[in-house]
Amino acid sequence: MDKKNDLKKLMLIKQSAVRKLLDDVTEEESVYRPYEKANNIRWLSGHLVYNAGLVLNNLGSKEKYPGDWAKKFSRGSVINDDLLTYPSIMEIRDQLYSMYNEQHQLLDNMTTEDFTKNLDTIGESGDSPLRSIQFLCSHEFYHLGQIMMIRRILGRDRSFG
Repeated sequence: MDKKNDLKKLMLIKQSAVRKLLDDVTEEESVYRPYEKANNIRWLSGHLVYNAGLVLNNLGSKEKYPGDWAKKFSRGSVINDDLLTYPSIMEIRDQLYSMYNEQHQLLDNMTTEDFTKNLDTIGESGDSPLRSIQFLCSHEFYHLGQIMMIRRILGRDRSFG
């Protein structure tokens, strides 16, 4: 299997995990914080949208975030307890899944050679799109672990295994 197909498989596995963890989350559950400084599922999901935009950038597209989502969900943004400042979990899921679809369309149009070019957009200068996207997938799995823990605290059954 070549690098492009390996990356596509990684992205499909990750996106399947995202759907298992987010598809049944209610609005109320999405804002639960197990302790004061903890992330909630709504912010974490919005952060996945931010991350998906970075992947799109590495695939040759421009980051596309509705309104001020990048500011609300980027690294280092402060979680606001005022729910009116955030879109609903349904809006976030729809945006995320739409960006995932766009990622696959762009990936399908890339050549294997496209993965060897250097980037100066994110991460360390000189990273290839492949390495940058692999890092971003790993970063998403980190946040999926946080979502999984919140789900368990809420009394949800395991999503896997």
